[in-house]
Amino acid sequence: MLINISNHPSSTWTNLQMETALVQFGKVVDYPFPYINPENTIEQIRGLAKHTFDQIMKNFEDENIQIHLMGEHTFVFQLLLLFKQNNIRCYVSTTHRIVDQLDDGTKNVKFKFEKFRPYF
Repeated sequence: MLINISNHPSSTWTNLQMETALVQFGKVVDYPFPYINPENTIEQIRGLAKHTFDQIMKNFEDENIQIHLMGEHTFVFQLLLLFKQNNIRCYVSTTHRIVDQLDDGTKNVKFKFEKFRPYF
């Protein structure tokens, strides 16, 4: 089972990303990415990561879980440390970033899913 902890619910994934996830992991479950206050201290971020980790371990204690984790960098790093200490594999989505510069100076950015890459 892949637990998706990101600001991108699996319902918004492309068919290719979802099909790849189902083949590779069997099942996908979304877990909400918490709001990260930009004024939080690193201690508060560690506490939030620990709380998130504890909730996932409690809610999925009988499952063979792997984690899809993307988001605010300090939180992701702290949560990754906890998962690694507990031998839980974590992945990031890799994409091709396709940027079209428009005449009015704005950019149109599209991401094309490529694969799930392990963090460690």
